[in-house]
Amino acid sequence: MIIVYSLFVFIAVVLVHLAINQLPGLILNNQEIKFNLSELKQHNPFDTKTSYNLVINIVAISIAVAIAYLFGVTLESFFYLILPYSLLALFFIDLKNQLLPDIITLPLLWIGLLYQIYFGDLETGVIGAIFGYMSLWSVYWLHKLLSNKEGLGYGDFKLTAAIGAWMGWQALPQILLFAAIFASVFFAIKKIDKNKPFAFGPFLIISAVSITLTNYTFWYIH
Repeated sequence: MIIVYSLFVFIAVVLVHLAINQLPGLILNNQEIKFNLSELKQHNPFDTKTSYNLVINIVAISIAVAIAYLFGVTLESFFYLILPYSLLALFFIDLKNQLLPDIITLPLLWIGLLYQIYFGDLETGVIGAIFGYMSLWSVYWLHKLLSNKEGLGYGDFKLTAAIGAWMGWQALPQILLFAAIFASVFFAIKKIDKNKPFAFGPFLIISAVSITLTNYTFWYIH
């Protein structure tokens, strides 16, 4: 089982790198979503000389070790890997390209509900998904009606819905609050023009991780 777990982690880390490096270009150029594995030779994800790769690999391996330590190598552990690895890819994609691909957020939502069926509470997950989507959808339209400008992207709605499906509706108020605080602090420090587009996804992800690390986790809720 440990060998299967290690192989799963290895494949997942490679997919994270492929998603970060290739997915935005394919989507923005309206190309077929098909990863080019030959590019791995040019952009070796395990080349520790590249600080970018090093950070991703350290985080990914730390996640795998922490989950195995906390929950053992079980079927549930495989589910637990999916959320943080997906968030890791989405964090860097949105940070670099202001893009949250449906090909990641939508499956993440449905897998979250599947997780709730087998290991959690489906009602909690469904309400979390609905509340997550509708909360930012409401903020989007309120902001648009008041300013005639789009303040959020639909990818943010779907990401929040996916997080809600995994972590349940109980965690969402804290996640949204912390995300807003982190974004406000970032704007205050960087003095960024608020009229310019910016990626809100990384703040949602940082907030979700922060809540997870402070015992508001999807594995402690149950």
